[in-house]
This record gives sequence, structure tokens and C-alpha cells, in this order.
Amino acid sequence: MHVLVVLLTGILVSGIVEYRAVYVLKEWRYGPNMPIILGIGLSPLVQISMTGLLALWVTGRLLYRCGPYSVEGV
Repeated sequence: MHVLVVLLTGILVSGIVEYRAVYVLKEWRYGPNMPIILGIGLSPLVQISMTGLLALWVTGRLLYRCGPYSVEGV
């Protein structure tokens, strides 16, 4: 369940950031080869949502590699 929440949050946040940067502030635009879903580039959506999942996984590995609440080896 947590993974789904993190994934959906990442997609939502990246969609908002991309929309604002491309259509409101006009900071950049997508190239002709960029796949677009609902006006937002597919690559940024995937990259930002995967970054959230990766951060969740790394944090879990660091916190629980020696047992819950252990600080050995940190």
C-alpha cells in the first residue's frame, strides 16, 4: 500500500511540476520524439515517480539492515 501511495504521489507531483514549467512558465518544451500523456512528457513522469520509490527502498534498507532501530554500522 505504501508503495502505491509513493508512486501515485510521485506521478502527481511530477505532473504538476512539468505542467507548470512547460505551459505556465514556458521554461522549456518537449522535443518531437518525447512521448506525451495528457500533455505531460512520459519520461519525467516515470523518472520522478521512480525516484520516490528508490528513496523509499534505500531508506528502508538503511534503517532496517541491522534490525529495527539499530544504529550499528551506520
